[in-house]
Amino acid sequence: MMETTSRYTPGPWIATGFEHTVINDAQGNTIVATPGTSTGTLIEMKANANLIAAAPEMLALLKRVNNVFYAQGTRKAMIEIMSEALPLIKKAEGRI
Repeated sequence: MMETTSRYTPGPWIATGFEHTVINDAQGNTIVATPGTSTGTLIEMKANANLIAAAPEMLALLKRVNNVFYAQGTRKAMIEIMSEALPLIKKAEGRI
């Protein structure tokens, strides 16, 4: 598989605002900022911000899962890599 260079700001990203969604990188630089003109509820806006903030880590994990599956292909390797999925799912859902 050919590796491509990322064209986005590297993670981790952090959701810091919800009525006016703001996603920052680890240095505090703004990645995404949206006005508070959403038709969604505050709960929905917070959930969207958490999901967006988790995107770089989800992509990195998915790439590693793909590599483990095709390159190593062992059950042990898959179990090890999948142990990282639950905390990331919790982050994306705003539970941590």
